[in-house]
Amino acid sequence: MIRLLCFCCIVFYLLPLPVKAQQSQETKIEPVIPIGPSTQRALDLALVEQLVVERTNAFRREHKQPPLRLNSDLETAAASFADYMAAHDKYGHTADGHEPWERARLAGYDYCTGSENIAFAAVPADFKPEQLADVFIHGWENSPEHQENLLDPDVVEFGVAISHDKKTGKYYAVQDFGRPKSMAYHFTIGNDTDAEIPYRVDDKEFKLPPHYRMVHECCRQALVAVTIKDRDGNERVEKLKPSKEQTFTFRDSESGPPMISND
Repeated sequence: MIRLLCFCCIVFYLLPLPVKAQQSQETKIEPVIPIGPSTQRALDLALVEQLVVERTNAFRREHKQPPLRLNSDLETAAASFADYMAAHDKYGHTADGHEPWERARLAGYDYCTGSENIAFAAVPADFKPEQLADVFIHGWENSPEHQENLLDPDVVEFGVAISHDKKTGKYYAVQDFGRPKSMAYHFTIGNDTDAEIPYRVDDKEFKLPPHYRMVHECCRQALVAVTIKDRDGNERVEKLKPSKEQTFTFRDSESGPPMISND
């Protein structure tokens, strides 16, 4: 991506880790105008990080999502990876040989689900911290995959890090988003009827025997689709979106198909 500001060239690369992906998917973007090593002074990286945090949460509020809290383990994971890319002039979600979730676990994060945004930028020598933060945030906001990570409703915390490569002048940015295991969604499906009840949790199929209960743990809020059959063999699908610790129980009805109660 090329951005022009004050008639100076800003080269900005960014790679998303899609929220639902199990491996990084990278896109190579070639710069239109080549750049050479920079002799600019390093910006106040702590201030840039603070601004990225503030503007990420402002963007979430604008889109009716709750703000994210900072997590020290995710900050450690983000910082170590940003420093690695800057020290080795390498770029990509697996530049250090690890997947983002591996880096989170190595930093001590009890990972349930999450995602990662990365980017690097080479900017003019007179750039200010506010301008560099804007380059990263606006680039992520305007990319559908990165925006999906920014607005993920299931992540609750994140870590942000910016590192500077003094040889090339590039600034590397990392955002690591997460939801810890302690905040996994738990819900129960109960079958108090005399018939088997088939249902799906997202893309997985289950068959619940009569008078059994099934407890589910999900790292993301799940969509449950239950197939209910009446006495004449007619079927209908009941869709549920359970929140944390909910229990749904199916019970026989004298006048029709099984009824569901939210216990």
